[in-house]
Amino acid sequence: MALIREDLMKLGIREKDLESMNRCGKYYTILNEKRRQHSLKKQSERSKLMESVKESHALSMSFLNSLAAKDTTAIHKFLLRQNMLTK
Repeated sequence: MALIREDLMKLGIREKDLESMNRCGKYYTILNEKRRQHSLKKQSERSKLMESVKESHALSMSFLNSLAAKDTTAIHKFLLRQNMLTK
């Protein structure tokens, strides 16, 4: 098996982990655990991103509906909120 140090670093495997793997010969166990931890972390990050995107999408759709209905109060509130977020 060929292991690239840079790829291992992305999974959080450091020099001490490599030394431990060499000493005990438990490559798969350590690699699998680090891979699993990395995957769970990435999944959590993606979930948070998707929630943020979902919220932004709902606000945008609400804004479009306000434009179509010519609801100036809602349009004004949305634009004020968006302008405050950019500061």
